[in-house]
Amino acid sequence: MFDKKAYMKEYRKNNNKEISTYFQTYRKHNLQKEKERRFKYYQKNRAHEIEMAHTWWIKKTYKISKEQFNQMRTAQDNQCAICGSIFIKTPCVDHNHKTGVIRALLCQRCNSGLGYFQDNIKYIEQAILYLKKWGHKE
Repeated sequence: MFDKKAYMKEYRKNNNKEISTYFQTYRKHNLQKEKERRFKYYQKNRAHEIEMAHTWWIKKTYKISKEQFNQMRTAQDNQCAICGSIFIKTPCVDHNHKTGVIRALLCQRCNSGLGYFQDNIKYIEQAILYLKKWGHKE
């Protein structure tokens, strides 16, 4: 019996360069059509595409899987490690920029704050003193 799936797999393997060249030429000559096709696909699968992009990003950048990311989120009760706010958007992975060691998950605001202070405790302490000096209350 003829196994079409196995045949096509072998065909693609043996003719990969020709197939690739064909599709590159097709895309080049049908730019608008390809753009519309990709846009329709993205609109239809937007949530999945965003999720896949995030999974790829954390794997590439922090060397952790989506499961490890979700375990961290659960361990933190879906809350920022600094301010305790519940994550509404996808949390940021906080890490040491020198060593790459992951510390915890933070909300966008707290992660940006640490970034602006360059993870420098002295700067953060100076900011606290400044706020106290000007009568800021918690």
